[in-house]
Amino acid sequence: MVRRAAAHSALFCSRVAVCARVGEENFRSVGELSKQYDFVRSVDELNAAKGKVICIDEEMDEAAEEKNLTLLADATRGAIAKLQERSDKGFFLMVEGAKIDYAGHSRCLPGSVIETLSFDLAVAEALKFADSNGETLVV
Repeated sequence: MVRRAAAHSALFCSRVAVCARVGEENFRSVGELSKQYDFVRSVDELNAAKGKVICIDEEMDEAAEEKNLTLLADATRGAIAKLQERSDKGFFLMVEGAKIDYAGHSRCLPGSVIETLSFDLAVAEALKFADSNGETLVV
């Protein structure tokens, strides 16, 4: 509950422009957010959203596999495009591939490998943007 409250506070009080995650239940009780954010249900809908956006794509909760291997990369590409249209002064983007932790803790080598491949595709999207932009640091 503390993490949920902290996330809501961050969204209300900050300049967060794009949030892509799972867990619709984390946002149900916060009707006020809909006044500030456009909610979409798929990474594919990020570009169509107006203004600040929260993307709740439940597919992001699934472990990476062949059918959704590019999902994190797609979310990264969509977030970069959305952030670019908001400002020409630059932006900060954090991308996390969280399922690799689950695979590692459960000693699941195939899961670790496929999660790494998925994250590698997301990093490649960030690097493509950095190469074309010339003023971007990817850490």
